[in-house]
Amino acid sequence: MKLNNKGFAVTGILYTALLMFLVVISGILSMMSTRKVLLDKMKQDTLESLDEVVEVDYNLDSYLNNDMVVFYDGITNAERVKNNEIANTVFEDIVNSNHGTLLSFDFNSDSGWGDNYLKFDGVNDIVETPIYASDFADIHDDFTMSMVVKINKVSIGGNQDVDYDSSTIFGATYYSGFGIYWTTSDVLTTQYRLGIMMSNNSGNASTTYTSTDFGIQHISFVFNRTNNKQSLYVNGNKVAERTVIAKGDFNHASNMGNIKFGGSGLYGGNSRNVRTDMNLYTAKIYNRALTAAEVKKEYEIDKHRYSF
Repeated sequence: MKLNNKGFAVTGILYTALLMFLVVISGILSMMSTRKVLLDKMKQDTLESLDEVVEVDYNLDSYLNNDMVVFYDGITNAERVKNNEIANTVFEDIVNSNHGTLLSFDFNSDSGWGDNYLKFDGVNDIVETPIYASDFADIHDDFTMSMVVKINKVSIGGNQDVDYDSSTIFGATYYSGFGIYWTTSDVLTTQYRLGIMMSNNSGNASTTYTSTDFGIQHISFVFNRTNNKQSLYVNGNKVAERTVIAKGDFNHASNMGNIKFGGSGLYGGNSRNVRTDMNLYTAKIYNRALTAAEVKKEYEIDKHRYSF
């Protein structure tokens, strides 16, 4: 077949069009390949993110309960009280049966059980555990106390020692002792100091952190005699630390009494009517010093379970 000049022109046009088509197709395939890579990366990132979420288990088994001495869980307890499975005067320990006893609660909107917490009225409400404070501290060189709490008001209740300005909200203190406390120089202030302390014959080891937080917060007291440190954590972050005191017998050990919630006079003994208006969501005692990562994990679980 013979081609004239017109035929060659047509063939040239078709050839050019074919080249352009191939270039366009190549570009599309390249874009699709790039997009696939990007989509695959997005898919991988998403799956990894989902895996991270799945790995964090927020149920009760996620806690380090094999090392727990006490575990009071407000969600579980409030539900069991509501269903009449336990008495409303019991804060059930769900790991070792060290059940707390509610004292002086009125069981109304100001004093008693909420949906997932126990409300203290700040006047006379106390929860007493069966754990004798001096025995516990003498047995365990290292320990951790943690709580999720909402401090509603820093105030002084009762009719005596109204000038007293501090309260051990979790622990036991009678000139000597240990626990988590607040202190303030003005009972009407919106600012207070959170603290942890341990005191025996050798003296006092205490440290404080200024707070204006009246929301729900996670507070941990880590006592590590092995490393000679006691640390205060708030919402998973270490906010204060100091050297512990030398080990020794407690002063007035017979008067320290049992570990309690709700308040008792710091340094001044059980006769002080110093109470905290607060909501207690959960509290735990471990027989060892938790690491910073473990405190953080507990905080994350509590934050999820109690929505704060």
